[in-house]
Amino acid sequence: MTELRAGGATDVGLVRAHNEDNYLADERLFAVADGVGGHKAGEVASQTAVDTLQREFREPTTDGLIDAVKTANRTVWNLAEANPEQRGMGTTLTAVALVDENGEERLALVNVGDSRAYLLQQGELEQLTEDHSLVEQLVREGQLTPEEAQVHPQRSIITRALGLDPEVEVDSWELTPYRGDRILLCSDGLTNEVTDDEIASTLRTVSDPNEAARQLIQEARDHGGSDNITCVIVDVVDDDNRAEEASAALATEPPPPQPEGATSVRTADDDDAGGRATMAPPVVERPAPAPTARPRRLTWRVLVFVVAIVLVIAAALVAVGW
Repeated sequence: MTELRAGGATDVGLVRAHNEDNYLADERLFAVADGVGGHKAGEVASQTAVDTLQREFREPTTDGLIDAVKTANRTVWNLAEANPEQRGMGTTLTAVALVDENGEERLALVNVGDSRAYLLQQGELEQLTEDHSLVEQLVREGQLTPEEAQVHPQRSIITRALGLDPEVEVDSWELTPYRGDRILLCSDGLTNEVTDDEIASTLRTVSDPNEAARQLIQEARDHGGSDNITCVIVDVVDDDNRAEEASAALATEPPPPQPEGATSVRTADDDDAGGRATMAPPVVERPAPAPTARPRRLTWRVLVFVVAIVLVIAAALVAVGW
């Protein structure tokens, strides 16, 4: 059975008057919500979304998680419609849950907005979610570079959130949990201040998820802390021997067929990386060019051409003499 360990933390930052972020770190369900709307409406939206998600996630499947998110969206929408002072409030929501899909345990990931999910696996950090934001859309369209998007004055404008419409589109993924994997859920208060390389360094070096979350928040504060900052870290501490079985299966697979003349070489770097072998390109001896026959000096075509020239010259001379 897959076993998870999680920790989380949130902070108001150094600029905002109050914290509109909320998070959830349950036994099998984890989430980060970043509220928008001002006048404490964003705080209401994020808290409502997290509470509804936790209450409505009853069926431990990916579809069940998506349905719970859609119910949270409708709840925030209805609340805003019923209270004029909270009209226009909304919230991002990024969540991950341990689910059962056809008898196999998976991690279901959902996202609405620009709060992010990252996966640290074998020391490499990968962003899993795609921001639903104006600048991200401009990056996808080629109008901005990722570096320009980081400092764009409109980088906080989101194009999708819970509570803005009665229906919402939810992005979703399924991950196979392997022991040693580490998932980070965070609001943009972290990613706007701390680079991916800095995030990866902290996730690699701080083993306790609560301490790692607090360390990331401190780094965001050290970089300016211009927004609320929230982090939830989920570690896969047991995967029911899934990683060993996958490694054994790879070890027993026959090597791929090599082109004739190819050799498998191992370098010192390969040994450090666990003995992975790389395929050396085959050394192919270039064949010597085939000898070409020397052209004959006089052919019948050449002879006809010469005779024709002679006749033309002779006719010209006769004409001139006449």
